[in-house]
Amino acid sequence: MRPIRRVSTIHPIEHLAGRRGAHGVLQASPDDQRAASACILIESRLTVLITVILAGWLAWSSAAKAEDARVEIDQAAALAGGVTMADAPGFPVTIDVPGAYVLTSDLVAPAHVRSPIVVGPQAGEASIDLNGFAIRREGE
Repeated sequence: MRPIRRVSTIHPIEHLAGRRGAHGVLQASPDDQRAASACILIESRLTVLITVILAGWLAWSSAAKAEDARVEIDQAAALAGGVTMADAPGFPVTIDVPGAYVLTSDLVAPAHVRSPIVVGPQAGEASIDLNGFAIRREGE
């Protein structure tokens, strides 16, 4: 059985307390300066990571709000994309979030598009209110 080795920790301020320069100012060794720089680098990277995670969560949660409100879809929205998180610009419009969707104009997809709107399996109970408008392909 190995003996347990006790490791003491030194608070950074206590560690520097005995190192005073000619004018009574604390002086840090190069090792202390490198350690402080590494801590600052790690802290800044963590801040960036947390910011990216929060931004992604906010984007996801705003798209997921389709189940809370009616999402309006028109020709411009279909071409721009972003109706849901999985929706790319152009046709087909991809619906992958449960909720209520309503057309605010006719949707006219290019003739080569097989289905102008695709409802994914993760959409669960999605409803599309045509609101008197049509979904069609060019030439129809």
